[in-house]
Amino acid sequence: MSLTIRVDSKAVTDKLDELSAKDTRGAIQKSLKKAGNFLAGRARAEAPSRPRKLKSSVRARGAKRDKPGVVVSGRHRLSPIIQGGTVNRFTRSGAFRGRITANPFIARTADSYDEQALGMVEAELSKQLDL
Repeated sequence: MSLTIRVDSKAVTDKLDELSAKDTRGAIQKSLKKAGNFLAGRARAEAPSRPRKLKSSVRARGAKRDKPGVVVSGRHRLSPIIQGGTVNRFTRSGAFRGRITANPFIARTADSYDEQALGMVEAELSKQLDL
């Protein structure tokens, strides 16, 4: 799931145009990182208790080196399996070994707290741009 933010405010775009490209990226990245850390903290609370290290592995990190953005993800090796689930698993001889039902806790968190995260981005941007 991705969340795209479009700035429609004339005052914000004018202030961002006044800054250099590096300063603009820095201001946007700082505000996105703050919102990403907020979402990561909420996702840690929603994470299942097993495996034990899954809760502590949920982090917000930069999306790309040259573009501002934040990705909230679980860095544990089983995180994609827990979030996406599996189909029925069988051995070669045909014995049923079970399935893992999906628990998309990061997507649920993003859906629940997206308005608060957007508010944090707007507040941080306006604070940095002195609006």
